[in-house]
Amino acid sequence: MTTHVSRAPLDPQLFEANLLILRRRFPEVAEAVNFVAETWTAAVLPQPSRSGMPTMSARVNGASVYVHSTFQPAVEAARWAREPLERAWDFAVVYGMGLGYHLDVLLEQRPQCRLVVVEPRADVLFAAMALKDQRRLLSHPYLELYSGGDPAVVASKLFSAHLKGLLDEAPFFVWPAATRYAPEYWRAFQSRLTDLFRATRSDMATRRTFQLQWVNNFLKNLHHAVNDPGISSLRDRLAGRPAIVVAAGPSLEQNIHLLREAKDRAVVIAAGSAINPLLKNRIEPDLLVSFDPSEANYQHFENLRTSWLPLVYVPTIFPRIIEEYPGPRFTAAVDTFPFITWFFNELGEEKGLLASGPSVANVSWYLANELGLNPIILVGQDLAFTRGKTHAAGAAHARTVDVESEEARGRLLLTEGVDGTPVPTTTPMYAMKVWFEQRLMKAPKDRMTIDATEGGAKIEGTAIMTLEEALAKYCQDEFTPYETIMSVHRAEAERLAGQSAQERVRHVLGELREDLFLVVRVATDALQNAQQLLRESQTKRLNEQRLKEAATRLGRHAKGLTTIAAYKVFIEPVNLHILRAIGLLLRRRLEKETDLYGKGTEAARLYSTLFSSSRDMARHIVRLLKEQGIDSSGVSGQSSDRG
Repeated sequence: MTTHVSRAPLDPQLFEANLLILRRRFPEVAEAVNFVAETWTAAVLPQPSRSGMPTMSARVNGASVYVHSTFQPAVEAARWAREPLERAWDFAVVYGMGLGYHLDVLLEQRPQCRLVVVEPRADVLFAAMALKDQRRLLSHPYLELYSGGDPAVVASKLFSAHLKGLLDEAPFFVWPAATRYAPEYWRAFQSRLTDLFRATRSDMATRRTFQLQWVNNFLKNLHHAVNDPGISSLRDRLAGRPAIVVAAGPSLEQNIHLLREAKDRAVVIAAGSAINPLLKNRIEPDLLVSFDPSEANYQHFENLRTSWLPLVYVPTIFPRIIEEYPGPRFTAAVDTFPFITWFFNELGEEKGLLASGPSVANVSWYLANELGLNPIILVGQDLAFTRGKTHAAGAAHARTVDVESEEARGRLLLTEGVDGTPVPTTTPMYAMKVWFEQRLMKAPKDRMTIDATEGGAKIEGTAIMTLEEALAKYCQDEFTPYETIMSVHRAEAERLAGQSAQERVRHVLGELREDLFLVVRVATDALQNAQQLLRESQTKRLNEQRLKEAATRLGRHAKGLTTIAAYKVFIEPVNLHILRAIGLLLRRRLEKETDLYGKGTEAARLYSTLFSSSRDMARHIVRLLKEQGIDSSGVSGQSSDRG
């Protein structure tokens, strides 16, 4: 035991007993606390309160802040806990642990509820463990603890680990003293969480906009995707080689000419929006990436004559692009659409998997990672209105923006630029920045991403340098990326051409159609039960036993849907935002409703919305299949007039 812990009134034996549990439950936190024990600077001053219970003060910016009351810390904690305990929750986040008096109250009253606790200062946690027996608290099976470290990293870890609960608007309780004894940590932690919420909600908004279009595009593109090589065939063929991911940000104008020097010295991957500026400057990328499902994406490809350039696409892309694209193509599944992976698996093909992102540049970076390329150099990745421009000259959507106008000020955000000064951006572009930062945080340490944009927003986790510096340092060795890519494409295309995929496709889609009919039947039966519950509630013929039986029956129907493949891979992901919104809204109403008939009414409406949305989505996909020539006459010879 270090001598620092032996200073009165710290108890070294108590500290060791608490540390034993902390090491077992939260080893990273234990490591931070142990470091404090070895380097104790007495920035936290323990002392007894007037009640005899321990309290402490913490030094911050030359002043002392009390962590708990100097009179009655237990009474103070009980008073603070009144508001949290008046609310209905089964998962909550608490900022600030201190000596844990308030946490003891919460877990005493809500022993089955999950509590995630963030203690900003490891020295406060160290003192708490040497002053008070925390073994019961630290051993609680539903407690999770974070402490110290980079507040942005802690916020990201918490957000990733508890995404569903946080998006369901789990309560966030703050121990007031924690914002005073760690004010900078609190601001950075709050800022990072806000960024993550903003980025995630932007992605959810995209889902709402394109949900049906994704499925429609997929069904129109799948016959092409079956016959196109997958990106998995490129894996490891260029591993260890440098990559340059080119986006169409305004700063591309100032260094685009240098990309000619990268020919045969790096794998140049162009985001779809950057292709026209590149070609106008006589720069030929090795791969072109596109996945946007909207018709607006077609503007990047209209009049494009690139019969030599390989396109990497996801089958949810706008169909006309694939129909008219003159060059070779690679395809891939994407993690947000399980129906693509399901379809390829059913055919016995592994095409590769990409991570979805708010922009094609995000996906292009992920592709470079999947191919093992290292380092990855970002160019044109402004994520801001550099010099009042949206894109580089020549991009399909390039225009100027008056960032000083009253309208712009009302909708723009300011974020730190690569040079440390604030730059104007938007919520969607900020979401792209956060997407990069989250993945860079988890990237292997031997992988490097360089931001050579030379302008725009700073992306945490990248090494910032000029494109000239990056080329000189990492892109000197010559190799043949384009020839390698085309050789792989030719071999894989020849293999696929030797297989008869059409019958397999029709068989898989026929089974999908049968599954969708099953979804319609289950959802329709469930709707009848929900409507019966609604009638009994409204006519006040409901009793507790009938409510319990109805809820069990409806829950069984809902669980039954999840056993149907078509529901799991098509309907549940596409309707995710609807299910979450409905579930959250009506569940809360149900929790607040004390009247039996009110409970029955709310339960009936909840399930009615769930089952009707599932039924309608299944019917919609059946119609899409019919438009593609997939009906029962071509599959099983049965009547097509079902559902």
